[in-house]
Parts: sequence; structure tokens; C-alpha cells
Amino acid sequence: MSEENKMTQEEVKELRTLNEDVYKSLLEIGDISAGISRLEKAKQTALFSHETCRHKLKSKQEELIDIYGEINVNLGTGELTPVDKK
Repeated sequence: MSEENKMTQEEVKELRTLNEDVYKSLLEIGDISAGISRLEKAKQTALFSHETCRHKLKSKQEELIDIYGEINVNLGTGELTPVDKK
């Protein structure tokens, strides 16, 4: 330890700045982690929604096959055409 028993103002300022930088980086890591968690939850919600929609579509397709048989449907016009079984 120096005889003066005190750091220079520059040394104190540098330590403060470095300490603030460490604190800010920890806050940023926390924000990123929270964002990742929110995105993961949103992803799980979207995947569940996707599976629900797929299930509803498959059920509707099976219902329509029972009514119309194996056909192609033009989703723009509703026109039905036979399935080409080559």
C-alpha cells in the first residue's frame, strides 16, 4: 500500500466505471434471459395452436371425405374435382 493510503481520483473513477459496466452487463443478461423465456413461452403457445389447428383441419377433411368421397377442392372457388389416381 502506498504511503498516502488513498487512491487517485482517476483510479477511483476508473473503478466506478468498471463496476457500473459490470452491473449494466448483468442487467442486460437478465433482460436477455427474460426475453428468451417470453419467446420460449410464445413458441410453446404457437406450437400448441398449430397442433390444434392441424387437428381441426384433419377432422374437417375426414368429415368432408365421408360426405363427398376422395376429391380435390379448389379453396378459392369451392369446386370439387375427382382425385387423379395414377
